[in-house]
Amino acid sequence: MNIYAPQTAADFEHAHNRAFFRKVIALLLGQKEQVKLLSFDDVKRKIKWSDESYIGLRSVPVNAIVGSVGRYKDFDREFLPVQRNTKQRWRSIDEAYYLDVTLPPVQLYKVGDVYFVKDGNHRVSVARERETGTFDQLLVTPMRPIDILLGKGLPGLLIGVVEASAIIAAAVFWFDVPLRGGLAPLYLGLVLFVIAVTGIGLAISSLAATQQQALLGAFLFMVPSIILSGFATPIANMPPWVQDLTLINPMRYFLVIVRSVFLEGAGVNTLASQYWPMAAIGLASLAAAGWLFRKRVT
Repeated sequence: MNIYAPQTAADFEHAHNRAFFRKVIALLLGQKEQVKLLSFDDVKRKIKWSDESYIGLRSVPVNAIVGSVGRYKDFDREFLPVQRNTKQRWRSIDEAYYLDVTLPPVQLYKVGDVYFVKDGNHRVSVARERETGTFDQLLVTPMRPIDILLGKGLPGLLIGVVEASAIIAAAVFWFDVPLRGGLAPLYLGLVLFVIAVTGIGLAISSLAATQQQALLGAFLFMVPSIILSGFATPIANMPPWVQDLTLINPMRYFLVIVRSVFLEGAGVNTLASQYWPMAAIGLASLAAAGWLFRKRVT
């Protein structure tokens, strides 16, 4: 005998009744369209969806799921069941929650900041009824891989430049560190450095399956890059093979640029030998990030 049958039946009736009363209230208030679940096909035609990219497993807020690909008539905007023909499937999903059974991720399309269910409508409905805050979802978005990479990389690049500008201002105006050179050679090196480390960060992100893996990968990059930059120990005092290893570290070149501009007044021509390695590292890391990301989403 299924001991959860009475409870799952009661859960469905509760959800179904809520949907009914929501519909009645919406009709009385003239807000019938606002409680309907959105049709993905209708939205797709309006936004002229042309391409899609798989962006992996993510946790998203359940209340951000506002539509469905094919079951938009079976549920309302809150994903409450409006059709009784969903009862059996709905109760089986509800029972899985009581039994603590791990269900497969829901498949979603992401459009802007909202989501449409491709597969897993009943799982979303039960989760909404149980007021579950987030859901593990397999996401597909109408953007090309290059669009996603730019969206992930540009904010980091801008934030890096702004933070560096604040540090430069504090060094000059607060700590009275002399800036003997111009801002042009300093900011040229800064931009190339940020591009290089952003490319490395994107490559790590493309390899990582979870946020924890990405954070660990970033840590494993940052600590050696600081040690091998010459910041604490002169590179000339390192073993020859370690000196060769520092050649792929963008921080090594940026520290030379900072010291040369601040203390020696070096210009762009003088620092050309430091600029081009960072540019090469940036191009290589961005190309690697693009290749890894395309491989991941295809």
